[in-house]
Amino acid sequence: MIAQKLSQSGWQISIRSVQRVIEEFGLQKKTLPMPPKNDELIIQTQRTRRRTRSEPCDSASLERGVRQLLANKVSGNLVAFGF
Repeated sequence: MIAQKLSQSGWQISIRSVQRVIEEFGLQKKTLPMPPKNDELIIQTQRTRRRTRSEPCDSASLERGVRQLLANKVSGNLVAFGF
């Protein structure tokens, strides 16, 4: 059927060639990432005994937070060199 559709589209290809390509490489489907949901998950965090704060806990926010912590650690004024 694939060879037939290709032939109808103007491509010169034999059924045997199509079968050989499918056997060698198989049919692969692109897996696209899931679209992000608009609703953010919020979690209560407790920084001190009295202070609580609501923070987003979706994967994009967590990744952004980790990247920011690493950037602050590297570019902070407390960078030490070990000799």
